Amino acid sequence: MVRGQRPRERLARLAFPIAIPGVLAAGVLCFILAMNVYATPVLLGGPRFQMMAPVVANEVLNQNNWFGAALAFVLMIVTLALTALANVVVVRRCSY
Repeated sequence: MVRGQRPRERLARLAFPIAIPGVLAAGVLCFILAMNVYATPVLLGGPRFQMMAPVVANEVLNQNNWFGAALAFVLMIVTLALTALANVVVVRRCSY
């Protein structure tokens, strides 16, 4: 702890830089789970509430067309890209 600093200055210079990688990793994990979840939007949202996973399942299982495969591919690419981007940011941020 640096002497002569106010608590807010200590928080901004010490605690936030240490906490940012953990907060970013938690956000990415929550995003991945939210993008790939199927049961929660179906049970809580009803038939009119549209999220990506139930739309993909409906297109593939009920409609039997390729649009569901394209949506699944887009979902996978977005999830992988954001995970890789977060990994790069965390590695750059944590390398001392």
